[in-house]
Amino acid sequence: MKLYGEMAAVVALVIVGVTLMEVKESNAARILMAVPIGTRSHMNFFMPIAEHLVQRNHTVTYLSGYESSNKHPNIRVIFVPDIQIFNNMQQLFTTDSRTAMTSILDDMKRTCIKALAYEGVQRLVDEKFDLVILHIAFSECFLSFVHNLKIPFIFVNPNKVVGAYGPIAGTPAFPALLNSFFIDLEYPLTFTGRMISTLYDILLMTTYDWFVISRYVLRDKAI
Repeated sequence: MKLYGEMAAVVALVIVGVTLMEVKESNAARILMAVPIGTRSHMNFFMPIAEHLVQRNHTVTYLSGYESSNKHPNIRVIFVPDIQIFNNMQQLFTTDSRTAMTSILDDMKRTCIKALAYEGVQRLVDEKFDLVILHIAFSECFLSFVHNLKIPFIFVNPNKVVGAYGPIAGTPAFPALLNSFFIDLEYPLTFTGRMISTLYDILLMTTYDWFVISRYVLRDKAI
């Protein structure tokens, strides 16, 4: 009788252990984290997000324009070469932000599509994911994964959401109160300064929609 009781206790413990493992597994998500565009320092923001996700038993496929030394078994890094447009940008230490951004306008139109067309990324098309995490800058073409799989997505950004990216992320902007990111106005803002900041943000949004997003749409229709 005592032996039977001990065996029953062991069986109960095994059942509880298996059940907990199944519950833990059922809560695990397969996450595609597409952050191919950015500087090397941006990885100091993006990679810790991936590391915390795998600590919660999720698996992360991490698309990056830089190679990573992370060896966690639940983080699969896919290195996408030759897409770092910021390597071609003029130095912000010696050039104003508007001139620096203008120097990479042509690259902006092509970089996301180039990353999406990379062979290592194309292999992911037939895989299943539960969530897509996107860098808000120049990664809109990766929303095709969201569309095809009918899954949610999250925008992430290592800086504040500015200019054209406000409407994309659904983040309200207040350029009449807070100086636009790319122009240097003195505080407190005058009425003229508020008008300039507001109109400049509208110009940025319109230009981004026409110059970048429309090309993604045309390319998608052509494919």
